[in-house]
Formats: sequence, structure tokens, C-alpha cells
Amino acid sequence: MALSIKQTAKNYTVYPEVPLDVQLQSGTTAQSLLVVFVFAQQTGSYQNYAQLAPETAPPLVYTDKGDLLTQTDQVLNIPQEVGYASFSPPDPNAIASPDASWNFPSVYLFTGAPTAGAKHVYIVDGGLGNTSPAMSSPPEADWPAGRPVFDGGIKAFAFEVAGKYSGTGQTAVDKHGTVSGNSTTIGAGLFTPTNDDELVLEAGVLLDSSAIGLGTGATYQHSADYPAGSSSYLVQSTLQSTKAANAGFSNPIDYAGAAIAVALD
Repeated sequence: MALSIKQTAKNYTVYPEVPLDVQLQSGTTAQSLLVVFVFAQQTGSYQNYAQLAPETAPPLVYTDKGDLLTQTDQVLNIPQEVGYASFSPPDPNAIASPDASWNFPSVYLFTGAPTAGAKHVYIVDGGLGNTSPAMSSPPEADWPAGRPVFDGGIKAFAFEVAGKYSGTGQTAVDKHGTVSGNSTTIGAGLFTPTNDDELVLEAGVLLDSSAIGLGTGATYQHSADYPAGSSSYLVQSTLQSTKAANAGFSNPIDYAGAAIAVALD
């Protein structure tokens, strides 16, 4: 059996006071892999940009079977100023601009092998009072809530992928990577998969614009704006017959943004 996307699901919340429930159409199968992209944004709260990263607690992602997914990669608090994040260390007195909705978008990649039959993927904002998964289905109605980290909202898109490239065995992560900037082919060439016939999933983010296009040879999966925001994202896939560098995204107007990609075998 070749690698394939068995099913997808998505959901969003504007102010995540309770876990976001992304519900799959059917239960997961044995030896499949869950890949979850989380698109989250927060206001700067009038802080210097250098202070945002250590105060941006990541979300927690788990299933109704108690499977805790692994945070595989991330791009935090994408600013308008291209290249700012490359300063090491960032100037503690500098201010970087959010997008036009006054939010800093982030994108996370989570992966994990679910227990067969898992049907719900929960995303818990790191600012909620209880940072441990409830491990119940559904979560407790009185889930303790603090001030969400991502006060500008969260959207999540989940894939169930099955069929290891060799035809047998557990579907797994081969390579992954991220980049931020304003390249006209943002995210292209982050990695080359180890084997032929791998499935590459990629998410591209563009600040204050939806003019982000598919990479060469890629297949459209999903696109949307950040919740209550001005920035947009696009999710694409590529089933490679012969291993080649990941496609990345078209960014014809050279807006600031980011990309995150993963290759599965």
C-alpha cells in the first residue's frame, strides 16, 4: 500500500478558553500517523519582540485515546520586519511590527502515531490553567481557563496518513524544516526526502495577504485566514515518485511570511 492521506479535518476558535476539538470522520487505523498544523496568533501586549518567544507557551495536542502528539517544529511570532528573527540575540530594546490585525502569527507542526480508533484531536492553548490533557472524551466542561496565549485565535488542520513508502510498517516522519522571510519561493528546498515515494506536507503563511500560491507540482489541501486576523495560510501536499527537494510556495509580491514542511515515509 502506497502512502496516502486517508482523511483530513479542521476547526477553529477565536478565543481558546476550552480545548479546540478537531473531529475526524472515522477512527484512525493501525500504523497510521497524525500530522497536525496549528495556526495560532497573539497580540504583542505592548511587549518588546524579544520578550515574546519565551512567553509564547506552545499548545498541547492529544487524541481522545490519550495519545500525546509530539511538537515536531514551529515558527513563532512572525513579524513584518524581514530578517528580524535572525538577529542573535534579538535587540531587547527593539520593537517588531505585528500584522495589520495587530497579531503575531505562529505555525506549529505536531506528529504522532495514534491508537487505532482515535477520532478527536484536541488542541489546548498553553495559557489555560490546566496544562495536562484531560484524557477524557469530551474534555471536562469546566476546564479551568486562564488568559489564552493565543488571544487572537487558533485554527488547526489534521491529516491521517497511512501506508509506509516500502508498503509495510509504521508511517513515520523522515525530515522536517522551517524558514521565515520574503522569498518569492518561500520554503522551497528546505530538505530532500531520504527515499523515493515519500509524502511531503507543507504549510505556508503570508502576513497581511492571501496571495500565496502552490509550489510546483504540489496539490492543494486547505487555505484560510487566521481567525479574526489579516494573515493567511495555505496547506499543500506532494506525493513524490523520485525524491526531490520540497516545493515551497509561490510568493509573487514578496510579502513577509514563513513555511513549515515535513516528509513522511
